[in-house]
Amino acid sequence: GILFRRFRPVMVRREGESGGWDVDWFHILVIFVLIPMAWEAGRGWQCAYILLTALYVLQFAVLEHWKRAAFTLAAALAAAAFWRQPFIRWPEMLSLEIQLIPAAGFIWSLGRIWGDRKEITNLQTVLYCLCLGAMILDAFYTGNVGDALMLEAVCLVIFLWAHVRKCVRWFRISGIIIVTVALYMTKSFWLSLSWWVYLLAAGLGLIIF
Repeated sequence: GILFRRFRPVMVRREGESGGWDVDWFHILVIFVLIPMAWEAGRGWQCAYILLTALYVLQFAVLEHWKRAAFTLAAALAAAAFWRQPFIRWPEMLSLEIQLIPAAGFIWSLGRIWGDRKEITNLQTVLYCLCLGAMILDAFYTGNVGDALMLEAVCLVIFLWAHVRKCVRWFRISGIIIVTVALYMTKSFWLSLSWWVYLLAAGLGLIIF
C-alpha cells in the first residue's frame, strides 16, 4: 500500500472529464478489515493496527479538501498507538508525564496543521490546560514531591517561554499554577505559623501596595 501510494494517489481526477475520478477502491475499503482486526487483537498487535490505520488515513492527504483532516486524524491515531503500546513499561513516577507527551504533541500539531486561527488557539489552550490539570490532580492526589517538582518545572518552562513570547495568557496560567502548587505542597509549614504572622504580612502588603 505504501509503495502504491508513492507512485499513484488514492483518488485522482481524470483529465478532460468533468466529474470523472480514478479511485483505488481496494485501499479505501481495506479499513473494513483494519478496524475489526484492531478491535479483536491483543494490545501489541492493536498498536500495530492503529499505526496502519494512521497510514491509511494519510493516503487521503493528497486531496486538498481532506488534507488537514487527514493529518489531524493521523496524528490522533499515532498518539493512540503510543498509549496502546505494551513494549515499554515506564517508571510509576514518570508514567503520567510520559503518557501526556503524545497528547501535547498532538495539541501542538493542531496549530501546525490548521494555522493560527483564533478557534484553534483557544482549543489548544483548553487541551493544554486539561493536560496540566491531570498533572495537578496527580500531584495533589499522591502528595509526592517528585510529581509536584515535575509539574513546577513544566510550568516554569511555560512561564519563561510566555515571558519571552509576551503571551499574557500562558504567563498568567503558569504563574497561578506555580504559586498554587507551591503553597499546597508546603501547607503544613504555613498552617504551623501563628495568626499574627499573617496579620503582619497582610499589613506590610497593604503598605507596599
